[in-house]
Amino acid sequence: MSHQSDQEYVGSRSRTPPSPDTTSQWHHSVISGRPMVSAPVADVRPFLSRPPYAPYSLYSPHSLYTSSPPYTPIGGAGRYDQTFQSEYDVSMETENDRIISGLRRDVEYERNRRLQCETRSQEQRQRERRLQERLEGFNRVFQQKEDKLRHELEEKEKEVAERTRQWKKAAGDLNRLRASAQGFYQITDEYLTGLISSLRFSIRNFSLQYFEGKSSSNTFFAMPPNYRGHVRAILPGKEAEIYAGVHSKRNHQIIQALIWRVLVADVFGRFPWVGGKTGESFKHLRTKLDPAQSGDSKRSEPEAERKFQTWSATTIGLLLDAQSPEEQSQIQQGVEDETARIVGCLLNTLEAMVKFEEQEAEDGLTSIISEAYAVGKEISRQTARITWMFDLEKEPETPQLGAETMELESGQHVKKTQEVSWVVAPGVMKRGKSTGEGFDHEEMLLKRIISSDE
Repeated sequence: MSHQSDQEYVGSRSRTPPSPDTTSQWHHSVISGRPMVSAPVADVRPFLSRPPYAPYSLYSPHSLYTSSPPYTPIGGAGRYDQTFQSEYDVSMETENDRIISGLRRDVEYERNRRLQCETRSQEQRQRERRLQERLEGFNRVFQQKEDKLRHELEEKEKEVAERTRQWKKAAGDLNRLRASAQGFYQITDEYLTGLISSLRFSIRNFSLQYFEGKSSSNTFFAMPPNYRGHVRAILPGKEAEIYAGVHSKRNHQIIQALIWRVLVADVFGRFPWVGGKTGESFKHLRTKLDPAQSGDSKRSEPEAERKFQTWSATTIGLLLDAQSPEEQSQIQQGVEDETARIVGCLLNTLEAMVKFEEQEAEDGLTSIISEAYAVGKEISRQTARITWMFDLEKEPETPQLGAETMELESGQHVKKTQEVSWVVAPGVMKRGKSTGEGFDHEEMLLKRIISSDE
């Protein structure tokens, strides 16, 4: 190879590597024991420089760990290859250092990132632990406050229960105090019995004085207004039986019975001593609130009866106490007008039964009704329930004389078996006491006075 050829080759080595000597390559293959191949043609491909990321040389496919060609360079080509190889090795060492430095930086960066993540994770765990501790502290405080409030609530409930018990006891004591001291208008049984017995006596004397032995009317026709309905209640039979009773020798007993039924219905049950309209309103309200009227049984519960009678007596007392002198005068005038109405109805009824002196009878009836007003006023102001016992219509068809609840009118002889004809005067039953107690007990103050066939 000439000098010029050497220069051209040297100048062109940067583009293509020198073509290997095929003879030398063949000998090299024989000597090295490698498989014999046909001599390759000249390699004119550009020299492949090693990429910076390749861990080994890409120059030859025969060796992964060296950049030496598989043949021995000959002549100047060998010298050039050695120079090129040394420069390449230096370049590769620099590139490797650069790669290693980059890898070290990457490793250091990843290490720092890991340390930062671990630090942040530790800080997060510490914050969570502190939050958990604070939460547990709050829970303990809340639990203590809850226990304290629950304990206070239990104490308050006990206090309320105790005060409620004391209040009920005080209310009961107050009711008893009002009943015994100042709340109720109290009258004794003897006083009440005396008033009713006196009224009985007045009615009996009136009937005997004006009607005993008097001739009867030929007919039983009463001018309206009259109390013919009360007569039918006394003699619950046919017209012939009513006529026979009215015209019998005992017609004065029928007159007593008639007067008593009128007094119970139109005097005791209307409360005229508190005022006309007020009395009517109170009557309707009392009838509506009466527990004996609202239930199936005529006998109400003791407590309900006590409350009702207490209300009734207290209301009557308040109405009477609230009356001014002018109101009392008006009420008295109303009572007199009502008395005149009742007397007129009675006279119309009595004229159909017997002949009598009307003016004298009118005065006697007026006196009886005035006395009845006084009795009714006393009864309405006290707490015990007073019941007027007629009720023969609820007895058997022919009721027998009962010594416990009935007695004959004076002058009649008592026989062993006597049938009751009619009630001359009602019995008087009392439930409770005027003190506001004892409503679980009933007591008969006066027996019924009856008439019996001889």
